[in-house]
Amino acid sequence: MKLLGQILLWVGFLVGSYFTVSTSTHEGVEFVKGLTPESKYVKDFELIDLSAVEVPENGWHLIPWIWYSIATAVCFAGVVLLHMSRKNTTEKSDKSAASLNEITQALERVIGNTKQLAAESSKLAPSKIVDRIDNVLANDLRIFAEGRDCMTTEYGLTLFADVMSPFAAGERAINRAWSAAADGYIDEATVCLQRGFEMLTTANAELQNAK
Repeated sequence: MKLLGQILLWVGFLVGSYFTVSTSTHEGVEFVKGLTPESKYVKDFELIDLSAVEVPENGWHLIPWIWYSIATAVCFAGVVLLHMSRKNTTEKSDKSAASLNEITQALERVIGNTKQLAAESSKLAPSKIVDRIDNVLANDLRIFAEGRDCMTTEYGLTLFADVMSPFAAGERAINRAWSAAADGYIDEATVCLQRGFEMLTTANAELQNAK
């Protein structure tokens, strides 16, 4: 939309400029010739003697109003598109900033809760570990994963890859901890939770460095 608006502005400007240089000049010459006695100019070379010509002050009829109107309409359309583009960009930026804040908070919560669960897991029953992952960690992991596209809007694809790679590794580690706990392997669940905490912390560090 922004590019189209810029194109329309240039087209309108060039159309107006072209007819200012060409049509208006031609009409002006013809107008003066019409006011000049034939003896005052030489037809072959179009040399006009203006010394004896009285040009009226009203020369508005020399302006190519049709083409000027078209050029103005095109420029106006370009301005409208640029305004709409700027408005959409602002709204998108505000929305992505809000989403970025939301996923950042979710990531920080899941990091803290994963660290706490890893520290307490050796004292918990396997079913309690599964419940904590389902009821405490899963929702924040989902919030971050669903809102991840706002990172691309704010910071670009490079940062997106730098954050999502360790995040995905951390999420897989937590899923493995769930499976290990469901099978009754507390030690393996603890190791996986610690691994998940480390990878999520790395993802958060990349995100914070971009701000």
